[in-house]
Amino acid sequence: MSEPTAIGTDPITERYVVVASDGSPGALGAATVAAELFGQVARFEIVTVIPRPRVPGDDATGFAGPALDPDEVARLNDEHRVEGDGIVAATARHLGPQPAAMRVLMGDPAEALLAHIRDVRPDVVVVGASGHGRPAGTLLGSVAWKLVADASCPVLVAPRSAIPADPPAPGDD
Repeated sequence: MSEPTAIGTDPITERYVVVASDGSPGALGAATVAAELFGQVARFEIVTVIPRPRVPGDDATGFAGPALDPDEVARLNDEHRVEGDGIVAATARHLGPQPAAMRVLMGDPAEALLAHIRDVRPDVVVVGASGHGRPAGTLLGSVAWKLVADASCPVLVAPRSAIPADPPAPGDD
């Protein structure tokens, strides 16, 4: 006879958990919740989304030509990439000692995350609540609610009450 398990659960096996983060306090709190719930039985991936790279001329307004020259566009694209790297690094600190893959996607946040979820097929996605305090009916445009509505796997939305204090910076003891 096999070991009993709680109703509705599988025996503990490794879970693939995607933590979607925009670097906000709610997203960092969601990472902490993910670590508490899945830390011993999960393979984590932290994902953030930055704007698509700008292409010189995309912002052309007609007679005056583009408002940004190629060097300015390259600088902005680099800034977005650095910001994305910073977001996943900060989120990783909130996971604690759990190792995590880190990925920076480009595009519309909800659409990029949904496409990634379809591609990698995680067991669960963890996101933070928006923190705007609006009724659920007005959150139609929020990334968290788009994921809840359209993701191909369960989505755990960590409440604002899960927002932790900042963890110590690496090297601080």
